[in-house]
Amino acid sequence: MHFMAKYMAERGHDVHVVITRSAQNRAIERRDGYQIHWLQVSKVKGLKFFSEIKKSLSLLKQIKPDLIHANCLLPGGYIAAKYGSVHQCKTVVLCYGYDVSDMKFPMSLWGKWALEHVQRVLVATRYCKQVVQNWVPSLKPEVFLAGCDLTVFPKIPYRAAEDKFSLLFIGRLIPEKGLDFLIELMDQLPENYHLTVIGTGEALPAYKAKTAKWGERVNFVGQVQNSECSQWLAQSDALVLPSYREPFGVVCIEAVVSGVPVVCSDAMGLPEAVADGINGKVVKGRDAMEWIEAIRACCEGGEFRQKIYQASESYRDKWAWSTRLRDLENLYREP
Repeated sequence: MHFMAKYMAERGHDVHVVITRSAQNRAIERRDGYQIHWLQVSKVKGLKFFSEIKKSLSLLKQIKPDLIHANCLLPGGYIAAKYGSVHQCKTVVLCYGYDVSDMKFPMSLWGKWALEHVQRVLVATRYCKQVVQNWVPSLKPEVFLAGCDLTVFPKIPYRAAEDKFSLLFIGRLIPEKGLDFLIELMDQLPENYHLTVIGTGEALPAYKAKTAKWGERVNFVGQVQNSECSQWLAQSDALVLPSYREPFGVVCIEAVVSGVPVVCSDAMGLPEAVADGINGKVVKGRDAMEWIEAIRACCEGGEFRQKIYQASESYRDKWAWSTRLRDLENLYREP
């Protein structure tokens, strides 16, 4: 959302971002040429959703936008559809995956109404497009893939294979990210393979307990700034993301544009971020030997690593936010 707002502001548009999550009791904040409105909404369970709608609609009447981009189906999509249907405002909603696939009754009624009443439905992946069409068959959503900030993720110097190999995991430490499976793989990989884990979450204590026997072979560094991830990628031989569920995997494209091989599962939208055999390996299923072979190929295979590194240059323009948001602005301008 930040990159969308910043780019559109740089292009001369008057951009307002409405957020229904309070932050340090701030009401209005100016950042990178666009205005952020922090709405103070009810925290009472069952009332929060309706409070978000009421306060957002009231604010929109003051802003009088020409176009509303809702960056999630609920509540944003519903708010956009409601305001647009009354005030003849152009409306777009971008669905990411979980905001549709995980929606349960009765919220699904609000979600379906929103999808049917916004003027344009965008989806973050082809996988998400299928989910939306299964839900509302009459819709024809358009795929809009996310981007990457190339100033934060420059192409790193080529890292030749050595005697010690460093694997990197970046993500929330929750079961669906699959770190438990990666820990099992570490038990079967040679001892010269080390793992760095970036992130925090509810499963951290359990993961630390499982890996305590390896000492410094597994390093949990906690949560880091996005700008620091590039430094960790530069020290890694491969990014490994064995997620059970993953709408897209922005961290994968950050590795791809940096020139770092990626080994990931074929869950949901991950194959749209990583081209198998070009950016790394996309592994189907949970066969441990297939995963180990994929990891070792990306770390130890000199020619394969060079091929991945060389291919990364052609992907930098594809995934650059400047490219992705130029396409988005063109979508905005279409009737």
